Amino acid sequence: MRAWCVNLLMKSPLAYLRPIILTAMTLCAAPVITQSGWSEGDADNGVWVVLMLIGIGFVLVYAGTFYLILRSEAPAVSQETGASKMRTNRLVQLRNENEALQKRISELEAYEAAAIHSEDGIVIANADGEIQWVSPGFTRMTGYTLDRWREIRGETILDSSFNIHIVSVIHEVLRKKLPVTYETSIYTRHTKKIWIRSAVIPLYKGDDLEKFIIVDKDITRQKEAQEELRQKGELIEFLTASDRALNIQLE
Repeated sequence: MRAWCVNLLMKSPLAYLRPIILTAMTLCAAPVITQSGWSEGDADNGVWVVLMLIGIGFVLVYAGTFYLILRSEAPAVSQETGASKMRTNRLVQLRNENEALQKRISELEAYEAAAIHSEDGIVIANADGEIQWVSPGFTRMTGYTLDRWREIRGETILDSSFNIHIVSVIHEVLRKKLPVTYETSIYTRHTKKIWIRSAVIPLYKGDDLEKFIIVDKDITRQKEAQEELRQKGELIEFLTASDRALNIQLE
């Protein structure tokens, strides 16, 4: 800072005016000294006047120089303050983003833990329908790992689904941008027939489709119970009809 001030004193515009100001002041003071009415004692007083004027000149020159220093430093201080505020705001923004990211990671870890321990089958596919991940529950339900399913059934949702109306289902999901549920029967790797209820869930990032999540729930027992009730109902109807026919014959 000291070197900068010295440099400004030496190179400021007022530094170049200093000799001119002093010369002008000397020329203005000379007639005062050489006036015919002045005595030798008055000449001594004139010298003091000249010296005083020179001193005033120096004061004016350096005062002007320091004024320029203050004016030149003011924008720098203002810019430094603005930069400091920008750094502070950026640090606050980064801290908030980091907290939001940590919260998102915690949520994803919770979802992953839930998916891994869930008895339901969970399938994740990208926006093109390519299957990327299946849960352990899916493997337990169907007997297929991800690689085995992609190898035998197909690599996409459309290719691998047992639902013959899967194309219409996906179109409806994309049109509504909401989950769509359907029921269908499938065959496990060990050729066992089971019934599943599937929910196709689209995930969007803004307006762009990011992923599909399919949640498969085994409803075989429900379907078997419904089938058993249906068969019992048909049996009751048959027995009732037979009883009526027998009563008619007896009459």
